Amino acid sequence: MLLQWQDAQFLPVLENNSAAITQITGWLPPMLDRIKCNTDAALDVNQERVGVGWVFCDSHGIFVAAKVKSFMGRIDSLQAEALSFREALSWVKSKGWKNVDFETDSQLLVHSIFSRVQDLSIVGSIIMDCQLLLQEFINCSSQFIRRSTNQTANSLARAAVSMSDEIE
Repeated sequence: MLLQWQDAQFLPVLENNSAAITQITGWLPPMLDRIKCNTDAALDVNQERVGVGWVFCDSHGIFVAAKVKSFMGRIDSLQAEALSFREALSWVKSKGWKNVDFETDSQLLVHSIFSRVQDLSIVGSIIMDCQLLLQEFINCSSQFIRRSTNQTANSLARAAVSMSDEIE
């Protein structure tokens, strides 16, 4: 646990053909002809439920779409954030959207996605799915943002915890 915390304190800027890591401090609309996807997850440990939510905006900051989903299960926060991110990637792929900037308030998730260390745990499997999905996008980015900047996605995820299905 200490090593995870220490890793999360330093987030290097890494680049490859399909994604980049950066840190931004306030929500900004994406560049022209791009879509921004903010993702988040929420947990209800007493009910053993997970809620995930994503919100999409265009380059003018105008709402494009949103989606929420709920899952049963006992998982930790990194697993929940990874699950939310993977589900958002899959949904974007199903829509055929290409120029997408993804943002999450989980610095550990972003670090894990771009880590070269192979993780054979359950969360490692979800993160590997994210890595494979990201490779299918020609022009996307994945960024860590502060929780205060991710309030809309956070509100959607919290609302999803009490749902029994998904809403688009």
